Amino acid sequence: MQFDASFFKPETRAGFDIKGMMKRYWASSMEVLEELDRVCRKNNIRYFAFYGTLLGAVRHKGWIPWDDDLDIIMYRDDFNNFVKACKSDLDPMFSLYNVDQSCIFPPRIINAHFSSIDKKFLDRFHGCPYPTGIDIYIMDKVPTEELDRMVVKNLHQVVRYMSQQTDRWYGEAYGGTSDLTAEDIEEVVQGIEEFTGLKFLRDSSLPGELTKLQYSISAMYNDTDSPYLARINNWAVMGDAHRWPKEWFEEIVYLPFEQMMIPCPKMYHEVLTATMGANYMEPIKFLNSHSYPSYKTQEEQLMTLFEAYKAPIPDYFLE
Repeated sequence: MQFDASFFKPETRAGFDIKGMMKRYWASSMEVLEELDRVCRKNNIRYFAFYGTLLGAVRHKGWIPWDDDLDIIMYRDDFNNFVKACKSDLDPMFSLYNVDQSCIFPPRIINAHFSSIDKKFLDRFHGCPYPTGIDIYIMDKVPTEELDRMVVKNLHQVVRYMSQQTDRWYGEAYGGTSDLTAEDIEEVVQGIEEFTGLKFLRDSSLPGELTKLQYSISAMYNDTDSPYLARINNWAVMGDAHRWPKEWFEEIVYLPFEQMMIPCPKMYHEVLTATMGANYMEPIKFLNSHSYPSYKTQEEQLMTLFEAYKAPIPDYFLE
């Protein structure tokens, strides 16, 4: 992907100062999106810009100035096909980060796991040394009957909670937030087994297997004629305000996003009103959803790399 040199200069957009390094981070993320798009086009897989990425396309024709990640959403069938396609068609420089690596985050396409000052990497990703990626959210059908909705909600919440509480990474990253004892966890896991008829090993595979069960629960009603879609993770917790009529995602329209044209729901006004609020066209700086910039915690590690390899630090690293 080609960028004019002026793209990487610091600038102020909508009253917000954007550093040159963030511009390179943006460009690197867009390289990941271009690779995802290539795989999807080759395999006739649909996806839509979502959340802040959709809002950025509609309101800014590119990045929201204070945003630093890309979000897309897919139908469950398309996501399953995407997983298969990545095994043969994804450039080896990129990786699909899925349930087998983490039960905490949504699936992601990433270009690296760690920061790098390797020249080949920096040249490929416009001088950005940090890992970048794209969050992939998944849509499933919401059951129409109240009893079915209650079963899906309750089972999904229990399984999701237990996948987190049995995940070592979750406990370390979040300071061991659970008050559950090993006996508590065992009792709940046994209850899940009795209800579903499944059996789980009590080893490091347990969080991933429980997350796969979440996926199965989420997809239970995809063969029905339900008129509603949702990210079941959100809907199960927050209710029917977080479901969407399926016609909102039946057609694609391409909108400009910096150097690219990206696929968006044709009924993006309805989607953004539901997910961002009726005043979504009014810019509001909101930096609390995650740390900004997302690479802030890696800056010190990066300087250590330059020192260890006695490599000169490019000027734009210090802007």
